[in-house]
Amino acid sequence: MKKECNYTKAQLTWLTIVRVFIGWHFMYEGLVKVVNPKWTSLPYLLDSKGPAADFFY
Repeated sequence: MKKECNYTKAQLTWLTIVRVFIGWHFMYEGLVKVVNPKWTSLPYLLDSKGPAADFFY
């Protein structure tokens, strides 16, 4: 069973560009957190609610 691709070449090009940009953005944001020694998730974790909240306190 073969699927037909109904996208034009321009649509595929823009889709690829958007996917690469989104991937780059996630990679950049992750690296900023890893490289910055002052970054911490402490305020976020201390404000956690729910069944796992005690684990983060």
